[in-house]
Amino acid sequence: MSTAMTIFCHGTKSYSDEVKLKGASRKEYGEEEKELVWVLEKHYQMPSDRQGHTFNGGKLLLQGVGSLNDPTSNRIVQAGDGLQGNTGSSWPVTRLFNMACGNGIGRNIEKAITFLEYMVDHNQRPTCINMVGWSRGGVTCVRLAQALHRNNKLNGIEVNIFAGDPVPGAFRHDTWGLSKEYAITPNVRRYLQVMAMHVGGLKGRGFKPLIPAVVAPAVTVAGVLPMPGNHSQVVKAKDSPGEITLDMAIRFLRICGSEGVRSEFLTFALTKEDVYRLYQEISESVSNDDGTYGQPRPSGIIGAIKSRVSYTRDAAAAGVGAWGYMAPRAVGAGQDGDAYPRYVNDHHHLIGYLLGKPGGGPIMEPRLRAMLNQMYT
Repeated sequence: MSTAMTIFCHGTKSYSDEVKLKGASRKEYGEEEKELVWVLEKHYQMPSDRQGHTFNGGKLLLQGVGSLNDPTSNRIVQAGDGLQGNTGSSWPVTRLFNMACGNGIGRNIEKAITFLEYMVDHNQRPTCINMVGWSRGGVTCVRLAQALHRNNKLNGIEVNIFAGDPVPGAFRHDTWGLSKEYAITPNVRRYLQVMAMHVGGLKGRGFKPLIPAVVAPAVTVAGVLPMPGNHSQVVKAKDSPGEITLDMAIRFLRICGSEGVRSEFLTFALTKEDVYRLYQEISESVSNDDGTYGQPRPSGIIGAIKSRVSYTRDAAAAGVGAWGYMAPRAVGAGQDGDAYPRYVNDHHHLIGYLLGKPGGGPIMEPRLRAMLNQMYT
């Protein structure tokens, strides 16, 4: 008997290691800022009555490219009747190169496939594979799902993905809408992505988000949520958008069968009222343009030059299929400030509707709405 396998995919530079700590703070990378993948992996614990039915505690951790535990410096191979890890050197120049180019994602996929094939060969076939990742970790989730779909031993296993602002990296984004590399394959039953909306300017051109192309819309329930905030703010629980994202990921993993996501170990689970309050704080900041999210456009000659290379994620968000786009809203537009709340996106609108706020509920793809209702029931 087996159960769900949960795979945690770190983003660039991110890793989990209780030995390799940050300088003066003596804390792990991601611990201080309550980063999405770090929090979920560290607090994941299978219930005691299920531990005998799991393999490796029901989870697998994939370290971030360019980190101190860079995946190109280690690998897992089958040796005899077991698995063996081979560790090599991780030179700073190698990590820097991998950080810039995204090298190492393929090694992480190879590691996961080897691990999962070993489970199947030893009568521990997972009932489903749930994945969560941030940045290039989110891209890893999508590419790993594709590799599972191509694998004869593993292609019949259901996959569910929660991706926090997945970004392939510079020079890897020219054909996202059409590229097979970022297709959401039919083995994926649920796909939920948070897209940071305040990543603009010249930097934004190298930080364009993954735009998922759902291969089988009748099979896959998918949604992309535009969230105010930059690439880090939307996944780190020290910021309001990050708190909402972390809570959403917890709820998503629970409905997908990840039993190790348990409220008694996670101090970050929020009520619907908490989520709504955080959204109202975000709405107020965006409405007042107080600088919390995004930066004012510089004026003069410098501003004119930058405008020539300007980039916003509005166009990228518009490329998401109507099957699962939780639209952003111009805060306050068409809304009576006192009579109706100022919703920043359709998720905010849905939470308000579930709490009985005025204005009715959002128009949303029915299966996506049903999934979100299940998450917040």
